[in-house]
Amino acid sequence: MHNTPDDEAIREEVDEWTVDKVRDVYKAEAAKIPPKREQYDILHVDCTGATLGAKAAVQYLVGCARLLLEKNKAYGDSALNPVRCFSSADAAEQIRVRLDDKLSRLSRGDADAKANIPEDTRRDIVNYLALLYAAETLKGGAE
Repeated sequence: MHNTPDDEAIREEVDEWTVDKVRDVYKAEAAKIPPKREQYDILHVDCTGATLGAKAAVQYLVGCARLLLEKNKAYGDSALNPVRCFSSADAAEQIRVRLDDKLSRLSRGDADAKANIPEDTRRDIVNYLALLYAAETLKGGAE
């Protein structure tokens, strides 16, 4: 079959329309993606020039942050936006109570338990302190 000049013009017009349509769909979908918030990018910490001790501390904190993010995915925002079934205290006060409970259990343990704090308990305390900071900062209107 032989293509006429009209067939070529129609094909070019359809191709141009298709490209424009795909571009519009792409732009619409790209607009739905929130902008990257570099200040919250905790997975890439520049430790250039840091001492070995500082690098180890940063590595530990990044591990704590990853655990916090995993728990946030699993439990939602329950620390900063509690359901409030039994307590009407604000989020920061509820986090302080959780910290008090953790530290109270540690202080009531025997000497061996106090000297060998389980790793999950240490990370929980670090993350409760980070959540307390977030609760107090967000309550003040800062982000």
